[in-house]
Amino acid sequence: MEAYKHSEYDIVITDIRMPQMNGLELAQEIKKINEFQHIIIVSGDKDITSYSEAIKIGVDGYILKPIDYEQTQSLLLKTAMYINNTKENEEYKIHLEELVAKSTQEIKENYIRDQLTTLHNKVHLQEQLKQHTENTLVLLNIDNFSIINYNFGFSVGDKILQEVVAVLKKFQNELFTLYRLQGDEFIFLATSLSLSDAKKLAKEIKRYFSKSQIIFEQISLNISFTIAIDSSNKRDILRTSSLTVQEIRQIGKNSIGVYRPNSEFEMLQQNNLFWIEKIKKCLNDGQLTIYFQAIKNIKTQQIQKYEVLARILTEDNEIIMPNVFLKPLAISGMLTIFTKMIIEKAFEFISNKDIMITINITGEDFKENYLVDFLERKSKE
Repeated sequence: MEAYKHSEYDIVITDIRMPQMNGLELAQEIKKINEFQHIIIVSGDKDITSYSEAIKIGVDGYILKPIDYEQTQSLLLKTAMYINNTKENEEYKIHLEELVAKSTQEIKENYIRDQLTTLHNKVHLQEQLKQHTENTLVLLNIDNFSIINYNFGFSVGDKILQEVVAVLKKFQNELFTLYRLQGDEFIFLATSLSLSDAKKLAKEIKRYFSKSQIIFEQISLNISFTIAIDSSNKRDILRTSSLTVQEIRQIGKNSIGVYRPNSEFEMLQQNNLFWIEKIKKCLNDGQLTIYFQAIKNIKTQQIQKYEVLARILTEDNEIIMPNVFLKPLAISGMLTIFTKMIIEKAFEFISNKDIMITINITGEDFKENYLVDFLERKSKE
């Protein structure tokens, strides 16, 4: 015990039977000094009382004689790894605290800046939008940038983005600040209602890039943007601007558009969202209904096959037809799951029956390349 008081030990291994102080008493005294000390007790006593007492004290291991060396080695290794991980975690914690103490401002700056372009990022943009009630936003989405990444690789794509940003920075002024939203999307933000200035800025950017190329090493590229504008003191202009880009893209690229409240495109998107949520709920609640419509031979009046018809029956006994729910299912990525549910129910129907069925499969399902394997598996079942 005196030796322990004057030194530090990672692991203490003690026999339970000793002349002056037994192992359990030693463990108790050590825990009074250092409650985190790792202790292993060796004992030839198989009495459950000693084992229970050791657990209460909080020892890490209890080895019975005769000693099983593989068990002992395993216990020592486990305890050593725990000690090592604890030390590493403590060192890491100290290191992090030092970093935070030294570089709080630097960490915050990295959090709100895009590493590739050094522009402020979406996090900082959203902070600014929250802090100001009146905002005007010009969203620029580079046209066909995925083709640049595909043909030249992402590393070259990153360099092109840096060159584009170098040009866009020149259009910053006392009203508009440039941000990188994500990927190939950038935003000019004015914390005021400046719709006319936003339109002017968008036209200037479009005019400049229509006459100039972005050059990187031996690559010369014509860059164009789909540009969306919104100015409001009420709306979520980040959402509406993104919506406007999608709407403009339906007509063509290299265009400028201003958000139009309650446009046909926006109403269509809201309708899709409504049906997606409604259909999700119906499927989760088991409201998918399958009908098997008999197809008869006109002459013989014999049933030749059954056509599988899928409908969704709501709690209000409303029947939802496929022309309503198939597109929302495809948009939400649930179409494959839906088709598999229909196929499974169809196989249940024909089980132990000598009949033919037909199922209408969408083009999207064929593109997923899962049907053959899935049908073969269900056939074997």
